[in-house]
Amino acid sequence: MIPDAFAWAMLIALGLDALLGWPDALFSRIGHPVTWIGRMISAWENAWNQGDARQRRSTGAFVAFAVISASVAVAWIATELFPSGWIGVVLTGVLAW
Repeated sequence: MIPDAFAWAMLIALGLDALLGWPDALFSRIGHPVTWIGRMISAWENAWNQGDARQRRSTGAFVAFAVISASVAVAWIATELFPSGWIGVVLTGVLAW
């Protein structure tokens, strides 16, 4: 186990973001994870944001919980599949970027 593996992964992610940002070629090809989440929220809002204020608030809370849970689940599953050691730390950093 690498001490502070998460901290190293975040440093890698921040370094990549500082050096590369999110390249236009990559964005035009696959988009960005934030835009994927935005599309998911928009689709759910169009389908479920109806009714009185109480119902809309409850639905909004559910959608927020579902979006956060889905994001965490994808990241957790991916990092569980990564190998241990520095290769896993680098892959986690790239995924976080």
